[in-house]
Amino acid sequence: MRIARRACSYFNIIESFATADDLLTTKEFKERHFHFDPDYKSITDGILLKGYWQSEKYFLDISEIIRNELQVKTNISDRGIEISKLISESNSASLQIRRCDYNLGGYSDQILDALSFEHYRKAIEKLSAEEKNLKFFVFSDDPQ
Repeated sequence: MRIARRACSYFNIIESFATADDLLTTKEFKERHFHFDPDYKSITDGILLKGYWQSEKYFLDISEIIRNELQVKTNISDRGIEISKLISESNSASLQIRRCDYNLGGYSDQILDALSFEHYRKAIEKLSAEEKNLKFFVFSDDPQ
């Protein structure tokens, strides 16, 4: 398999990409469930992994590498510093809305149901009842 390598501009990652032709001949290994699967150790090189792979147990052996590669290389913007200060100086909660979760036909659409507006409203009400003077910070990949 030919792999294109290039440096990531935001993190310390050296990205490796398979070509489109490589993906046509690559075998896939699909994650069977959301919790740790010890059978992952049988996966060999050159396999396309499909799934979320969100258990930290998959990455314990390379945690230092991951921490190093995920160091941000760019300076935070003035607006970012301002928001960071607002968050740290308030009783804050964050709400993340990934727009891709609401696009029909996407990968997450095949596995998860998108959360309704009512779900977010109830969560905000519940948190607000438990915490006084709560300030919400909303983050999204598609703020509109």
